[in-house]
Amino acid sequence: MLNGESVGVDRHCVVEECRKPPRSQTSPYCEMHYTRMRRGSDMTAPELKRNPSRRCEVAQCEKKANGRFCSMHHARFYRHGSPHMRLPPARIGGSSSPTWKGDDIGYSGAHMRLRGERGSPSKCDHCGRTGEGAYHWALNWSAEPSVRVDQPSGLRYSVRPSDYVRLCVSCHKHMDLGHRGHAISAVSPPLPGVGCCAHDREFDTPRVAP
Repeated sequence: MLNGESVGVDRHCVVEECRKPPRSQTSPYCEMHYTRMRRGSDMTAPELKRNPSRRCEVAQCEKKANGRFCSMHHARFYRHGSPHMRLPPARIGGSSSPTWKGDDIGYSGAHMRLRGERGSPSKCDHCGRTGEGAYHWALNWSAEPSVRVDQPSGLRYSVRPSDYVRLCVSCHKHMDLGHRGHAISAVSPPLPGVGCCAHDREFDTPRVAP
């Protein structure tokens, strides 16, 4: 098995018919045969050549393969026994989640639950604005929400996703100021003479409906 050659200017692996250089100055084996020796594998087995241009065996898959399949189809074959098996990602949410806390959640948890059930807002229910810009989920004060106060931030929130309404930044700020002065409802029509953009009104003092 061994050719006994371990010294010389052009040193190579001591395994017969292997012309690879040793893995180090003190090792008689190349990297491949050193790994086989450590694993107890057959030292005389032919080397498996990788074809860099080899394609995945799955039809219509153009990805490169190390072996029969590409990394994606190999993972499917390993997990499910078939490279064609395609399962949707499992999503466990709501009351079925092992981390479900019911109503025992704070401000951040309430908004995570809200976005999970109703998604991210993309329009304003007050002024009807759509398109580019930021939109928020805001407490709908006209629906008499079940309000809690987060500690220690002092932010008000509700654990019920139905207690929120979609607002643009301007209407959200106007609504909060109006709620403090009992001036405006989140879903009521815009007040006469009051615009829905930040440059159309001042927010330092809430405006009261006539």
